[in-house]
Amino acid sequence: MMKYWNPGDVKTRLGSSIGYQQAAHLHRTFVGHLCQQLAKTAGLRELVVWPPEQIPLVSQQLAQWQSESWNIRVQVDGDLGQRMARWIEDTLAHCEVAILIGADCPVLSHDDISTAISMLQANDVVLGPAADGGYYLVGIRGPWKDQMNRLFENMTWSQGDVFQTTERRITEIGLKMGQLPIREDIDTNAELSRLRNELTISDNPTDRTLSRQIDLILNTDAEDNTISSLPIASE
Repeated sequence: MMKYWNPGDVKTRLGSSIGYQQAAHLHRTFVGHLCQQLAKTAGLRELVVWPPEQIPLVSQQLAQWQSESWNIRVQVDGDLGQRMARWIEDTLAHCEVAILIGADCPVLSHDDISTAISMLQANDVVLGPAADGGYYLVGIRGPWKDQMNRLFENMTWSQGDVFQTTERRITEIGLKMGQLPIREDIDTNAELSRLRNELTISDNPTDRTLSRQIDLILNTDAEDNTISSLPIASE
């Protein structure tokens, strides 16, 4: 689930320190990296996009990333929780499980998604807790039940108690939960610095590629149009 990379509309906390244009380029890079990393994960992959008028540009970008295996779907109206719940409910109408992620945790891999799917064999819900108190992944095993809406409604998504609140609600409605390792969303300059350090020492070639792309974005003038055409490629 993602918003189009318009400067000032995405990664605004990060943009306040590194510049909104650079933050938008980073968001686009994270989306592209995830699309390629997860290109062979599960049977159905959807990029759930907002706003709808940017769908043609997103489609063009997927072609440039050689990620045409992803379907594009428009997010429904409503707040974040309503949009998340609707996508999961619709997906569970024809799939056994639904896994939803954003683009704030770019190091998620095929193995992470496979682990979540495996955990859903013994759990109703799987959460990947973020270090800031939210979560970077939610997975639900079907069939969808009306009480599952409680996991997403009346939630203040910007607060640091989203994971704890969701965990409590899962217990209250009688569902069983599995938990993935804690990861960092990349929303601040400090989190970005830690990500860069992690990628630099990684043995994974795709991580090192992402590291170079981040460095190029941060060291290139914000108005340089070459940034928008950076390839998302693995070694």
